[in-house]
Amino acid sequence: MYIEYITVAGRTAEVLRTYRWPVKGIRSSSRGPASEPKRLEYYAKVNKVNAHRKLTRILNANFDDADMWVTFTVDPAYGLSHMDAYTEFGKFRHRYKYFLSRHGVDFKYVYAVGEKEKIPHIHLITSCPADANMDEVFERLWKFGYVRFRNLDPSGNYHRVSSYIIKHTDATFRTGACGMKKRFQCSKGLVRPKPVIYHVGDFCWDDDPEVPAGYHLDYDTLYNGFDPITREKIQRFTIVKD
Repeated sequence: MYIEYITVAGRTAEVLRTYRWPVKGIRSSSRGPASEPKRLEYYAKVNKVNAHRKLTRILNANFDDADMWVTFTVDPAYGLSHMDAYTEFGKFRHRYKYFLSRHGVDFKYVYAVGEKEKIPHIHLITSCPADANMDEVFERLWKFGYVRFRNLDPSGNYHRVSSYIIKHTDATFRTGACGMKKRFQCSKGLVRPKPVIYHVGDFCWDDDPEVPAGYHLDYDTLYNGFDPITREKIQRFTIVKD
């Protein structure tokens, strides 16, 4: 018998299959390096993967193609540090929230602060009104550099967006350059999906999982192997509504 954890988030369902007991016969190196520096690096990588997974669930559950992915790049001419950019972005959020309220749109968001070639870089996933000229809006509300934005795709599966954001903000998070204690910040009231646990009577699972009607398997998310912490054999994948 194995255990199946299914986390439904928007149009996606993330599936984790595992056994109750650790798998014997695996080399001790699978539990992580023995030396302290390498162990810290090892767990930092594990935490980064977990952050990507958590952010993916939040994006999938709360955003769709009516929402935007916005990137703010600070112009070096302004001489803003990461902390200064973070402060100015906070002021932008207040202005943008007021703008949305005038259009009858709730302000929901997720953002993270990173850098590109040592230049402060902010990623924002947020709501937007359908009838506004966003070029003019961002030009008016953000005065410290360049803004690039696009609507999210209609798939509802945003693990690639999540991966990009986590990758390009990881160094800034580790050094604490922007003062953020979390990798990303979310607005209040967002749905945070929780897994539902099922006990499956079969002894094992197929390496190529069957997908229920009306869904397709995202093969980029399919993993057959071992959990880096518990040493249990696992299978992990995401299915998406057609």
